Amino acid sequence: MATTFTKGQQVKVRAVIPQGAVQSFRMDEDGIVYCWLVWTDADGKEQSRWFKESDLVAVE
Repeated sequence: MATTFTKGQQVKVRAVIPQGAVQSFRMDEDGIVYCWLVWTDADGKEQSRWFKESDLVAVE
């Protein structure tokens, strides 16, 4: 079986960190605020989902 990597090779996770404009807010019954975020992924496709406000930071 051939693998892409070799033992001991340094690798990193291929990931896109969502970054975009907050579209709306909601609060659950426990008082946790969520933000609806829309962003464009690495393939140029629009993505969106709810994130806890506490998991987000402002873009500088």
